[in-house]
Amino acid sequence: MTGYEAISGAYDALTVNVDYDRRADYIDCAFQQNNINGIVLDAGCGTGTLTLLLARRGYDMIGVDCSAAMLNQAYAKSMDSGLDVRWLNQDLTRLDLFGTVTGIVCMQDTINHIEGADKLREVFRRFALFTEPGGMLILDCNTPYKHSSVLADNAFVFETEQGLCVWRNEYQQARQRVGITIDLFERRENGLYSRGTDSFYEYTYAPAQLQELLKEQGYDVLSLCDGEEYGPVRPDTQRILICARKRS
Repeated sequence: MTGYEAISGAYDALTVNVDYDRRADYIDCAFQQNNINGIVLDAGCGTGTLTLLLARRGYDMIGVDCSAAMLNQAYAKSMDSGLDVRWLNQDLTRLDLFGTVTGIVCMQDTINHIEGADKLREVFRRFALFTEPGGMLILDCNTPYKHSSVLADNAFVFETEQGLCVWRNEYQQARQRVGITIDLFERRENGLYSRGTDSFYEYTYAPAQLQELLKEQGYDVLSLCDGEEYGPVRPDTQRILICARKRS
């Protein structure tokens, strides 16, 4: 898998449309309703935007990501903010914490980057291993509809302050995944552009499959909703959000 070296510096600009504050409010409300406090793990934290928002809301945060380049961005942001977050460079299939946590969040398509049901089952097993009885897991996931009908075989072009992003997809239905290639063209002072490329796959998981895998690993699913509107799941929902509790 890519280390996301090319997109790490532009990731925040590319996700400027994501309402992280609303997402953090939703998570905070769910945690409060279920008496979750203390240490929370952000699994697949990326550049740490959501991690730091939850830290500001009083949670003792740990951020884990497989990309050192993304974590460098997260660490710099935490230093600027003055917030104390522990950052760990780990693959989620080999997650190894110092102790247990009361809650885990796994957002922004992280689940889609896990290759296949066996590896995803291992990720959920490790989540359960390091979560206290009665603790919560909140995750989101791009839907099969988004993969087949939105990302599909389409290409997108985005302009940022740094330059230009070209995003190309290849939908592979038989293998239940989307191949994604992102080319970043960064404007230099001499007027020329440097090019960086990251390529990776997003794997397709149906909501029912996710719920079954969670139940296998000792989680009871509390709710499932549209992960952008936070309402009922529709046929054209692009992202689902699941709240689950580890059985006591």
